[in-house]
Amino acid sequence: MGMLISLILAAAIIGILAVSVLPKQLGLLKEKPSQSDSISQVSPLGFAQSQTQAQLRMLQFTRYLQEAVPPIDNIESAQRARFMLSSSAISEVSDDPRRITRDFARLMAVPDLPDQGIRIEDLATTGEDHMTVALGLYYSGSGVLYRNANLLFENGSWKIDSFSKSPDSN
Repeated sequence: MGMLISLILAAAIIGILAVSVLPKQLGLLKEKPSQSDSISQVSPLGFAQSQTQAQLRMLQFTRYLQEAVPPIDNIESAQRARFMLSSSAISEVSDDPRRITRDFARLMAVPDLPDQGIRIEDLATTGEDHMTVALGLYYSGSGVLYRNANLLFENGSWKIDSFSKSPDSN
């Protein structure tokens, strides 16, 4: 129940930031766009909403992965996370309950899925249909590993396409 409240609160904060702060910080609001700019450019509000959707997708994904490891061990959550992968990434993760968490760990280039949580550390937009989300993967005993989740906009929604080691990671 507490996780649900935290997720709702985080979504509300992200929504507020998406329509009020992020467009200004990302330079998406222009004084007077030219006609040629306005025809081919995504509107700032539409782009901010898209970013919010990507962030919410990552929040859902990380929650599902957390539910897939002990003490919860919910394989259905791992299967839900699998369906949030892009068409190319989904082929790397088996839907077999005996292999799914191991396949996710291999996809993320980590020894195993983190037992102490996954946190979104930062967000970087690399285009209208690509985004990188910096993740902190927290482990008891061994600290934190950093990975970048690379998302792409595929078939009308944001999908997790790949993971790479963050420059801050060991």
